Amino acid sequence: MSDGLSSKLESIPEKASPEEAARILFPDDEQAQQEYVQQANTL
Repeated sequence: MSDGLSSKLESIPEKASPEEAARILFPDDEQAQQEYVQQANTL
């Protein structure tokens, strides 16, 4: 795992919603945010 991704994962608050986590992980990619939220909601 890259250092950048590790840093992003560590910066997500424990009680963050999927939407909040998506904005942290993919700040400049709205489509990736939407896909992340959709996948998180199916779990």
